[in-house]
Amino acid sequence: MALNASRNRACVIGLDGATYNVLDKWVSSGDMPNLADLMERGTRTVLTSTVPPVTGPAWTSMVTGVNPGSHGVFDFFKWSIDGTTGRLVTSRDVPLPRMWDVAGAAGRSVGVFNVPITFPAWPVNGFMVTGMLTPAPGPAMTHPAAVHEELTERDICPFGKPKKEGSERQFMSLLLNKHAINVEAMTYLLKKHEPDFFMGVFLGPDRLQHHLWSYCVRAADADDPTLRSRVLEYFRTLDDAIGRLMRFFGEDATFYVVSDHGFGPVRGTCRLNNYLAEKGFLEFDDRRSRRLRRRLGTWRVIKTVLTSLGLWDFAKRRLLQRASGDRKRERGDLARRLDMMRLVDWGKTSAYLRSRSECGIVVNLRGKCPNGIVEPGEDYERVCQNLTDVLRELKDPESGENIVEYVFRKEDVLSGPFLTEAPDLYVFSNGSHVMDNEMGGPLFVKGRLRATHRGEGVLIACGPNVKRGAQLDANIMDVAPTALHGMGLSVPEHMEGKVLTDLFEDGFLAAHPVEYCDHQEPPFGSDSEPPHSPEMDAQVVAALRQLGYL
Repeated sequence: MALNASRNRACVIGLDGATYNVLDKWVSSGDMPNLADLMERGTRTVLTSTVPPVTGPAWTSMVTGVNPGSHGVFDFFKWSIDGTTGRLVTSRDVPLPRMWDVAGAAGRSVGVFNVPITFPAWPVNGFMVTGMLTPAPGPAMTHPAAVHEELTERDICPFGKPKKEGSERQFMSLLLNKHAINVEAMTYLLKKHEPDFFMGVFLGPDRLQHHLWSYCVRAADADDPTLRSRVLEYFRTLDDAIGRLMRFFGEDATFYVVSDHGFGPVRGTCRLNNYLAEKGFLEFDDRRSRRLRRRLGTWRVIKTVLTSLGLWDFAKRRLLQRASGDRKRERGDLARRLDMMRLVDWGKTSAYLRSRSECGIVVNLRGKCPNGIVEPGEDYERVCQNLTDVLRELKDPESGENIVEYVFRKEDVLSGPFLTEAPDLYVFSNGSHVMDNEMGGPLFVKGRLRATHRGEGVLIACGPNVKRGAQLDANIMDVAPTALHGMGLSVPEHMEGKVLTDLFEDGFLAAHPVEYCDHQEPPFGSDSEPPHSPEMDAQVVAALRQLGYL
């Protein structure tokens, strides 16, 4: 079914974590013919992500058209200034309209499906089903609220309590099942509402690449035939979903296939706080850290003994079964992470990594942090420079090469009213290691993740007004103003991204010059409280832990 072509319509297809390193392999093998068709008839280019290239700030920058310093999302969490307390970020933390709000205010009908950082839902000129960080099924996950009931009655409600995945094969089964439910829910809502603007996000590529990278790139060590078959099945079904959207909106619509960041392999995890402690920037409270080391040492002994007896796998399964039914433990997982900060002697600590998923180091600044010891001015500048020098000396234990790819001062990569909430320094590895905020134990460990984020995402555009093979320099903030302009709409003046004018045919640009409109406020009050509870937070935290972000 194709929609009426009387308006310039836009379909934004989000592939979380998609990278050409993976997509090109499946396109060239003939397993993703619909994506290949969009590439062939349109334009493809690298989409530069945010700094750092992580889910929360990246998707939010894409849909608002501004950098994280202007929208205020730096992580999955909103931290206190000193990073010792925090809560999950919600849609209400973003004081700006998203691109579908702008389209809706201009009279266009919209549909939004599974976009991260949209819970709780808010009124739009159409429908919304919230995305990543949605805690549980309920009216707050949809607009209108009745959409939740409709999806539940048809057994296609996207969200539920996270299930323990166990083996890689079980992980694939759950991923394919969730993908199928999402596609059916998305298709049902599109047929019912027929929006002019639609944005839907598929999270599967990110999850697959984190845990089964070698299978995604068809490497020689991807030797499990069942996993090879299931990964192939996923990419084919993902392409089928893209094909459904292409057929639904028809050839008169403009399609944008986008990702929030790219991807690449990793060898392990670096516990960066341990390195900062080694270099004198962080001090542990002796009494509390001794207690932690004793607990870690006891567990290592237990694991060694059980492994020697051949009982570790059995014991681990029993522990997981017990944990899966322990709601108190789930509810306390975020608190446990924050408890790690209690191991710090703040009177002797000048800098620390507060969050794995934020990739940022906080300077313990006097007058800003409650227990700050670094004086503003020359002392602060000295600490930042020393940190930069020390981080660039961090070596890969296997290759001896430098691990850190970049260290950026926040004011060099961000701007806006939320700049004070950002970490002082952003540090990102060259891809060999994930930077973790865990304290205690060895500096380098083998982590669960086989790959992690890179700064180079994807942008594939195709439509009647889109050039074929255009040469573009595209930033993630450009997606919102470009999609709005492609619909013939004005771009709000607060958007920092640019309209990618080189993407469009000259005739379209002549008939539709870029126009700007006044700043628009978000469609909900800034004092609106999200409907969170400890139990709801626990489900989100459990899901983040499964993804490897905790």
